[in-house]
Formats: sequence, C-alpha cells, structure tokens
Amino acid sequence: MTPKNVAIESPELLERAAKEAEQSGQTLDELTALALERELARRSFVRLRREAQVRRGTMSGQEVEETVDRGVQEYRSEQRRR
Repeated sequence: MTPKNVAIESPELLERAAKEAEQSGQTLDELTALALERELARRSFVRLRREAQVRRGTMSGQEVEETVDRGVQEYRSEQRRR
C-alpha cells in the first residue's frame, strides 16, 4: 500500500511525539502508527461494549453466563458434526 501523509497541526503535540519516539527508539512514523492503531482499537472496544450492553438489556449476570454457555455448547456441537 502506498504510504499516506498525516498532518499534526499542533507544534506542541508534534514536539512531544518526536521526543517520545526518540526516547523509545522508534521513528515518529512508527509511534504515530502505533498510537493510531491503539486509538482505533479503543474506539472499536467502546462500540462493541455499547452494543453488548444494548443486547444484554435487563439480563442478570447469571442469565448472560447461561446464554453464553449455551452458545458455546451449540457451536462446539456444530463443529463436531463437521
């Protein structure tokens, strides 16, 4: 894939990032890519958690556990039949 440029508008943020990259033995590009990966993963987790809370509704912890156990058992049964 062709690399793309990203602008960091804040001189202070750019300086902090450059110092951190240098201290950790990374390039600024490596540090920036890692930070972006982590932020995207965090956002994905927040979305999934919110969706799970909606799906859970008013189920108790025990009801959730029972539902998950049933799902795991069904999945394993399907896999054994293949």
